[in-house]
Amino acid sequence: MRTTHRTRIAALCLALVALLIAPQAALAALEDRPAQGSLSSSTNPWVPGDKDIEWRYVWGNSMYPDLNVSNAPADDSTIFGATTGFYYLFDQNPLSIPPVGGPNVTSDSEGTLRLKGVDVAGVIRTTGWTPVQGAVQPGEGFWWMHIRFFNAFRAAESSSTSHVRLGIDLTAPGSPENLVGGVVAGVPALTWTEANRRILTWTPKAYDALSGVGGFQASVNGDVADLDFLENAAPTAPYEWWQPLFGPPSTLPQASTLTIENLPNGVSTVGVKTIDRATNESTPSVVTAWVDSDTPSITVLAPVGVTVPSKTTLTAQASDGAGVSSVRYYVDGRYVGAGSLPPYAVAVNLSSFANGTHTLKAVATDMIGATTQPMIRPHTAEMSTTFVLDKMPPTLSSTAFTVNPIYPRVRDGYRDYTYVKFSGSGYTT
Repeated sequence: MRTTHRTRIAALCLALVALLIAPQAALAALEDRPAQGSLSSSTNPWVPGDKDIEWRYVWGNSMYPDLNVSNAPADDSTIFGATTGFYYLFDQNPLSIPPVGGPNVTSDSEGTLRLKGVDVAGVIRTTGWTPVQGAVQPGEGFWWMHIRFFNAFRAAESSSTSHVRLGIDLTAPGSPENLVGGVVAGVPALTWTEANRRILTWTPKAYDALSGVGGFQASVNGDVADLDFLENAAPTAPYEWWQPLFGPPSTLPQASTLTIENLPNGVSTVGVKTIDRATNESTPSVVTAWVDSDTPSITVLAPVGVTVPSKTTLTAQASDGAGVSSVRYYVDGRYVGAGSLPPYAVAVNLSSFANGTHTLKAVATDMIGATTQPMIRPHTAEMSTTFVLDKMPPTLSSTAFTVNPIYPRVRDGYRDYTYVKFSGSGYTT
């Protein structure tokens, strides 16, 4: 987040004679312009939807923060040159003054003032670390970058030092508790529904004791579905600039609901995780969503328009976006069996039916199935076809034996290589 700081450097008016006599004492006048410190870090991702923010509301999760300074105070003199750099000091004291001659940064070839990677761990080893409320790991809490600009001839007055605050939070926030996913807020949907939306609710509480909650992220089967920073996008001053006298930021109102639309048909895992202001993420809390918002289809595969014996197998092809729970078969309206896995095969004995033509109906039921609740669309599909039943056993009217004319042999009284021919009537296989 870009924070504006005003740098005031007193201008001294010197006579030209004095300049000629003692040029080493000449001080260039620095124009009173604000200096901006943009805090960023390679481990601190961009905030989605706002590419101008890296360090969200002063907080980040890197022990090596960068400092980029733009709009540095300019020199209004045409003689002595512009601002060329700044001295800096990094500590936990909000009012420290960088010493002249101490660590410093000078402009690069593009005129940018950039401090790359402050070693916070090194500072801790040198000066120690004072934890604040909510801090868990060494280095967590508020730090200050003190900036004192200079040009080729002098440094700014100590009173014109800019103090840039940043917070370090390395600890993940807590996961949302008591997560519920329902068609109606707060009522869990524990079975199949036509509705492909879920209202996610969880307990509103303090999930991060240091930087505070920045938002909540919802996912469907591992893919990000929604990111909500709306509740805390424009926080009040105590929330954005927390100090101990204001109390921890987690005491302020936090989001506790998200709505996910257009869930896919089938069984989905819906997760919600907490993201704190330093962009640390919690382990997601998850619920299961069962959605079936379409109508199944079915095609009878067998038997279709053929003659079958008493014992035969019925098969069908059925599909549905959420899945098919069963295919039920009826012969002339009488239930004869059901299958639950493709090709939904059922072996039947039709001996109780008369010879002749019969109607076969197959009914596919999706995951919602029959219900007494009002539905927007049907959740069964059916197809009917006909077949001919022939229960008459074959009758044998004649047989004929023919010896192999090429290799006739007799072994132990039996003929080898003989052909037997039958003729008769009735269903044969």
